[in-house]
Amino acid sequence: VSLWTNSNTGMAISDLKDYGSCDNHPLVQAPQNYQNNFIAVNEQDALRSHRKPWIRLALAAFAIALAAGIFYSGRKSAIATDSVKVASVFKDAAHASPQVPTLLSMYEESPDGCHLVNAVKNTLYVQLKQSFEAQGIEDIYDLQSQNGSVSEDEQVAANAPTASPTVSMAPAISNTESPTNVLSTSSPTTSSTKATVTVDTLSPTKTPISSPPVAIHIDTEPPFAVDVATKGKEVVEGKKCHSAGKQKTYKHTITLEVDRKSIKLHEKIVVRWTNEAPHSEVYEDDIIALYCPAHEKDPAKFLEAGTIAQIKLTNLAHQFSNRDHSLSSSSLHLKRKDIEKDNQWVIESFPIVREETCEFRLWRLPCVDITDVETDTDITSLEAANSLDSLEALTERHPMQLLSRSGSFEIVNARVTPTAIHLALTESPSEMLVQFTTGHMDGATPVVRYIKKKHYHSHQSLSTSRKMKEVEGISSTYTASDMCDAPANITEAGKFVDPGLLHKVKLRHLKEDTEYIYMVGLKHTRKHDATIVWSDIYSFRSSPPVGDSNPFSIIVYGDQGCPSDGWFYGSARTEKLVEREITHSKTPIRAVHHIGDLSYATGAAHVWDEWFDMIQPIAACVPLMIAVGNHEYDHLQGGSGKDPSRVQTDHGFHPVWGDYENDSGGECGVPVAARFTMPSNTKLHRRRFRSNGVFWYSYDMSNVHIIVISSEHDLSKGSQQHAWLKEDLKLVNRKVTPWVVLESHRPLYESQMEIDKLDMKEKVSIVGDGLRDEFEWLLRHVDLVLSGHYHSYLRTCSGLFQGVCDNGGPQYITVGTAGAPLLSAGLYGPYLNFTERFITSYGYGRITVKSSRKLFFEFVDDADGSVLDSVWLSKK
Repeated sequence: VSLWTNSNTGMAISDLKDYGSCDNHPLVQAPQNYQNNFIAVNEQDALRSHRKPWIRLALAAFAIALAAGIFYSGRKSAIATDSVKVASVFKDAAHASPQVPTLLSMYEESPDGCHLVNAVKNTLYVQLKQSFEAQGIEDIYDLQSQNGSVSEDEQVAANAPTASPTVSMAPAISNTESPTNVLSTSSPTTSSTKATVTVDTLSPTKTPISSPPVAIHIDTEPPFAVDVATKGKEVVEGKKCHSAGKQKTYKHTITLEVDRKSIKLHEKIVVRWTNEAPHSEVYEDDIIALYCPAHEKDPAKFLEAGTIAQIKLTNLAHQFSNRDHSLSSSSLHLKRKDIEKDNQWVIESFPIVREETCEFRLWRLPCVDITDVETDTDITSLEAANSLDSLEALTERHPMQLLSRSGSFEIVNARVTPTAIHLALTESPSEMLVQFTTGHMDGATPVVRYIKKKHYHSHQSLSTSRKMKEVEGISSTYTASDMCDAPANITEAGKFVDPGLLHKVKLRHLKEDTEYIYMVGLKHTRKHDATIVWSDIYSFRSSPPVGDSNPFSIIVYGDQGCPSDGWFYGSARTEKLVEREITHSKTPIRAVHHIGDLSYATGAAHVWDEWFDMIQPIAACVPLMIAVGNHEYDHLQGGSGKDPSRVQTDHGFHPVWGDYENDSGGECGVPVAARFTMPSNTKLHRRRFRSNGVFWYSYDMSNVHIIVISSEHDLSKGSQQHAWLKEDLKLVNRKVTPWVVLESHRPLYESQMEIDKLDMKEKVSIVGDGLRDEFEWLLRHVDLVLSGHYHSYLRTCSGLFQGVCDNGGPQYITVGTAGAPLLSAGLYGPYLNFTERFITSYGYGRITVKSSRKLFFEFVDDADGSVLDSVWLSKK
């Protein structure tokens, strides 16, 4: 079921064509009292006369039989729903869970095609790590020395790097043969059924920048007599790993290699595997894992891992990445033969890894014969075979196999290349804060070099211009132990990774409303200036003086994420459109305001790097001012002594009327507080109550006073935030800043329903009710309140106060449309009285302050830049 919008009238036109063909989920029946409250105003106008009569009858029949009337479809000249899928109202779309991508955005097959692997819930990571732990492998050279087969001298020799290391595997264990082990060492020329190993430990002090691929010679049995598509399920399905009877041993050679020995961050690299001997085969459930640094000895410390099947699907899915977030089963079937022949992993953009070298390794998980499970006294059932204790028993006779290594390749300037460059305003219009990230470097200091644009010429270098200025800054970082809860505090693939050094440099004494050119880098105190790796050159315009009356614009949006989340790429489209607007707008864009739910990392730290990559073209040119959302802060435990907002409870803020959970994945605001610095007004002499970092603060921009609050913290009377907000509003000088704009992640007024709250027998917008009870009375003289949280656009009537329009309150607008999955739920009937416009489409808000008496708000569609809604705010 789909809805289309008539561009002339804004009316929603419904069409029930082919209902059910696109959805296998059963309809969820809402309670009768809620059905009665979801009304369809002017239904006869929505069902236009050009529809065939039988379709109209069918629509009516389905509406009665399935209670589809609970969905509000539109109101003439006031409310419209654009691109809303009605069927989604009955599914679990009201709170779409963030899909946290893995480091290299791996895909896996699903019943309806393929989808992104969730980094924090990746079963392959768990399986691979448990296999290493079960076998007791903490060093890849333990594979050589198990059962005392490696002497001390041989271990020392093995630790010395070699030009072309060679690894051979012991034969797999037959049904009748008692296991003796895995890898052992001897001379490469020795003929033996045991493995012959000469490996490169890749010691940090001895490793060359790059090394050749490691050829693996395997003396083993013939390929397993099992369908590779189901090979990973032998224990569960009772399939044997290899055919019965006497086995003949073959010699295998499998080579893993990369096409480049030196790359920069974000450059393309291709990993290939080849079978160089008869009967050699790489199976669909063999695993390629990425290790950085290349000399990492602990095999469980991989950064990324994917089965061969996943890698092939990932290659295919990324070919479709510009069109869709997933592959249908029909598309997958058509490409099946192509991906089965593909023996390479194409990584179009190598991620941010702050190590100088990396290496890929090809592993084979233990292959378990069902007869072993049936006869093993340590295993009482097939179900028990999935436990770690049982896995330990099995891997004693079926060890992990290291099939091949790519050899190390260099990541050029990985530690010193600046990334995540972003600007922020301070409490003074003559300042600008520049923040960026690098790897860890002892003795290095962050620097910014800048110059007025009028003094800069493209043929010049900023380092040689006599008018160039240089300012040094400070650095910080955070660790897994700083986080409040899992998965954010777990150091392993898909969860916590070291963020590197987070730098901030404050530029002072800027001339107001002036354009500057700048670049950032790390300056080493003991090295020559020429060794500095500088960023690209960016420009920004300093703030106008407070009280300035010249027109300017601000971009506003919330709830974003990044493209690898598979969210229809709305976030990337929105960012590109905003970037174009910043470049070409006739009215200067002074800032971008993100109203919370930024990256949706939720414990997967690498997502922060990817999100900053996406927004850097914008954030490096105009200040990025943020609010904190539930996916940055909300947590259930572990906050005592760690919560950067200085809340003393262990679990943050959890009102009885709220749905505040562990939405941050245990981050509890630590990354966002470390990566961003917002204006502080704690030093102003008129203040009794202080702002709180990124959580609540205020500042003046031209003739607008902007207040950012945290809906994730207590705002009730008597709380610190309530007292601060009350004082801040009292101190506003309306002669200097006649406009007051407040930003809060969660909205006070929202009429879109939430399916998961229907069984609570409470009002749908219960959180909004709670927020209004706490502090709505303070907002009587605020002009505009901006929010996100709901992944849609909604504008209320003007002057809204205590649920009554034109009652002396603000204009409320929800614009949570920057990239997260759009909410396709309908509207809650009792709240339609204050709802003026409702749209489900990706896009952003644009505020243009025309003068001290005129402010214009527009909602811009990210598809083509068209304005879908607008409203004037005027003062007498």
